[in-house]
Amino acid sequence: IRELQQVLRMDSLFAPAYSQIAMLHYKNKRHGEAITALDKAIELDPNELSNYINRGVIRYQSNDLRGAMDDYSHVVREKPNDKLARFNRGLLRSYLGDVNNAIEDFDVVIRLEPENYHAIYNRAILLTQISENSKAIADFDKVLGHYPDFVVGYYARSRAKKAVGDNRGAERDYWRAYDIERAAQNSSQKHTSKGSSPAAGKETREDDDETIEKFNLLVVSEKSSERRTRYSSRIRGRIQDNDVEVQPSPMFVLSYYEQTGGDEVSRVYYSEAITRLNERKLLPLRLRVVNREVALSQEQVAYHEQDIMEISENVSGDSGLSFRRALSYMLVQNLEQAIIDFDRAVELDDRFALAYFGRAMARAKLVEARQGASLIRKDAETVGTVARALTTSPRTNAMGVSVASDAAERLATAPDVDNELVIRDLNRTIEIDPTFAYAYYNRAVLLAKRGEVDAAIADYDRALGANPEFADAYFNRGLLLLSRGKAKEGIADLSRAGEYGLYNAYNIIKRMSAKP
Repeated sequence: IRELQQVLRMDSLFAPAYSQIAMLHYKNKRHGEAITALDKAIELDPNELSNYINRGVIRYQSNDLRGAMDDYSHVVREKPNDKLARFNRGLLRSYLGDVNNAIEDFDVVIRLEPENYHAIYNRAILLTQISENSKAIADFDKVLGHYPDFVVGYYARSRAKKAVGDNRGAERDYWRAYDIERAAQNSSQKHTSKGSSPAAGKETREDDDETIEKFNLLVVSEKSSERRTRYSSRIRGRIQDNDVEVQPSPMFVLSYYEQTGGDEVSRVYYSEAITRLNERKLLPLRLRVVNREVALSQEQVAYHEQDIMEISENVSGDSGLSFRRALSYMLVQNLEQAIIDFDRAVELDDRFALAYFGRAMARAKLVEARQGASLIRKDAETVGTVARALTTSPRTNAMGVSVASDAAERLATAPDVDNELVIRDLNRTIEIDPTFAYAYYNRAVLLAKRGEVDAAIADYDRALGANPEFADAYFNRGLLLLSRGKAKEGIADLSRAGEYGLYNAYNIIKRMSAKP
């Protein structure tokens, strides 16, 4: 910004400098300053239509819906085939309930760009609202043909098929979506479609971002010029140059399987308790504690289903066999039955620390599965109804607001008995085995999610006391310290995480160190 201001001191009528200043303010969420700079850029060069599109985005994020609509309409009047203005105006019209005109805008986008699946999906949703379900199904078919794991799309097409009397097809789509959700619970790649995350809040996307979950996000006209690594492997070359999403490492679970390969070097997670259990030869495979789960193959699922059948003949009165069957149930995603078997294991042996830990994580998975399924269904069922929210709450009063994220916020404020039970089981695990670092770590992850940052940091301290080479604990504690403004301590933790094999930490360190 200082360099651009120097440009303007040399030439105060140089409109592109104001445009770039505006986008830098926007990226730093200084919306008022961004709009002021764009106003000046438009005054100096009213023919640069990208400034109107970007001002429309920022006006929308500032809840100035009328101003956003004026900007998009101005661009369309000047350039009727501008697909970004058409797409953004179509979104705004759809959320304001102007269905037919929104469809008209998306029609233009699709004519200009026949494989714009964001526009095709939005048009399909709108067609269902005016009972054009057969046309909507044709659009859904195109989207799902290109994005075969798009859960929300299957739920939406299921309702459209039901509306035209195709009950068998509706049921097939519903269960296809359910199966994808269920499989995702056992994968370290948290995704609903090709590893992507659902659209949330008032985010935006760039024009070349093809993530289908971002179908309801505004498009920014100007592509950012971020540096991209030239290496095919992210652990070769300059590791710190690999842009990574800043997310804490996930919780650990008990499993026989772990995801291998990818960008990270495999890390060994040791536990004396697990080693002792493996030495008893009670389990069919070597048990481990992992936080990079992998979806089971059909052969592996069949193996564990057979193991469940065989154990069921002899499980009575044996805590070890109850624990073994609980693990198999958890691996095939029968979480309710896994909890019942973990219950039985701790009833028979109330000092069985790993059974308490296993039950805690089965419950945590069940909470996540239930919330995830309900949020995705809610999102699918209420796409296009955000207009009603415009008259009730300024926090959800415009397009781009993910119904899923809104529902998540409501759920987060409700009494969460299940999560309290998870914490209780982790407490019991620690009470029995104070050296089991993964119980402290998991409890820290849950506490951080609840906003109890100091308690979470204290638990990461305990986890590192039990395992001084615990990369994930250094990583997560580092992120929390950074969130508290403790940059020196946070970067030190991230550096230790990188030393122990969690290389994503280096990119975060680079970004933090680059800040003035």
